[in-house]
Amino acid sequence: GDGTTPFQLACFGLHEETMELLLQHGANPQQTNEWGCGPAHWIGMAKMVKEDNGDSAAHKNDKNDSARRKGKIQKLCNLLKNQHGVDFTQAQKQGHSALHKAAQSQNYAVMEWMAATYSPEEKQRAGRVDQGGHKPSDILTSVGGDAAFVQWMKESQGW
Repeated sequence: GDGTTPFQLACFGLHEETMELLLQHGANPQQTNEWGCGPAHWIGMAKMVKEDNGDSAAHKNDKNDSARRKGKIQKLCNLLKNQHGVDFTQAQKQGHSALHKAAQSQNYAVMEWMAATYSPEEKQRAGRVDQGGHKPSDILTSVGGDAAFVQWMKESQGW
């Protein structure tokens, strides 16, 4: 494997109880894998919408579910940052911060949380150009992200 930990996968899956259990049993929230990805990167890659498991009527366009999921993601971001000192601005080997990973996954909850939580200097660090010369807004554009959100990222956040 590449050194990805069960804790990082619990972050990706938004499994709060599993995260807490792993932390109680010694999981290191600062640990990164061989790519330099830590919990912040993994929660950035989490899906905003539940995967369609064939029961499309149950979850498709369910605004309540989407709002709950957004709230859960932002709660976990606060937990990681405030209680465990996880740095969402830290770049991994490709130069991606959690912001780049969130843009790649169209995880608007993490992007909005970072905009509301971090100082201008921290936002600048999180939004720096990656090894390929891309800002998070470039990545969000490349995956078909919301054009108005991309414009907001560029104009309001400098991302």
